[in-house]
Amino acid sequence: MSGFRHLSLICHILTICLSNITYITFLLNSKYAKKSYRKISPILRKEICIKKIYILPNNKFYQRALPKINVNGIQMYYEVMGSGESVIWVSGLGDDYLSWLPFAKDLSKRFRCIVFDNRGVGQSDKPDTWYSIKMMADDTAALLEELDLDRVHVVGHSMGGAIAQELAIGHPKRLKTITLLATWPKTDALMQDIVEGWKLIIKSKELESNRAQFMRHILRWCLTYRYYEKEGAMEETLKLIAENPHPQPTFAFLRQVDACIQHNTLSRIHQIKIPAHIIVGDEDILTPPRYSKILAKRIKNSKLTIIKECGHGYALEKPKELEQAIFQFLGSHQA
Repeated sequence: MSGFRHLSLICHILTICLSNITYITFLLNSKYAKKSYRKISPILRKEICIKKIYILPNNKFYQRALPKINVNGIQMYYEVMGSGESVIWVSGLGDDYLSWLPFAKDLSKRFRCIVFDNRGVGQSDKPDTWYSIKMMADDTAALLEELDLDRVHVVGHSMGGAIAQELAIGHPKRLKTITLLATWPKTDALMQDIVEGWKLIIKSKELESNRAQFMRHILRWCLTYRYYEKEGAMEETLKLIAENPHPQPTFAFLRQVDACIQHNTLSRIHQIKIPAHIIVGDEDILTPPRYSKILAKRIKNSKLTIIKECGHGYALEKPKELEQAIFQFLGSHQA
């Protein structure tokens, strides 16, 4: 990039800082522009991504020109916060990006955090067609491609952990580390029976239009008795679910469930060579520790952490312990 163009870019960013524009478009569409972007100094590049400026140095003017991006044939909703090495957070069955937001906000003090909605949930497109875990991994890889990000840390919970497995197997050069939370390598007969039961429950007329009450049935598999004993905890959780402005349609939930049933990386999981952190609750009855132990055994460069007195829903039951475990692992692999 010539000195004049580099100076123009700096002036453009300074103008944004001064005017506090709400929505910003950084037009870098041509092949030359993308090549020039890669030549920008690392300090300046921290604040810029192809087509958009994500965050300004004081961390107060974070805005994005477009909340959605076209990836793998769908419009995907995403948000980016913080600066530093990139961490992408992959949500589980039925969860949108909000499930990761508290963790991403905390870790954004040291990392650039990318949260997004998988196909079929939140503000991303919800095609009523066949889904697979590999397809959603390819969606995630396409998002990283569009954002021109590589050597990314990926964190995935439950179905998000299954997606992360396929991402690490199919797109290894994109990733630096992988953190797998409460996930599994292959759907067995017991797990299939559980989620097939969920399909029957959500199809009932009484619950199809009542997301919170449907989730009450699901959460029985995700939380220990301790959470139920906390006064007001379940009521507050169901209230937050009911207030989600973008509830998942029944058909999209069923599509994601079918993708989970088909998941199988058992014979390929050994192909993951990057450092892996596998975390599971000792009282998880949906994805019990035996699944995580299989993953830890087959991924050579892996570490297994078992959180005591915790079920499938870490974020609700043991948020501090989970955040500490994730942060320590990512920090140990931070340049």
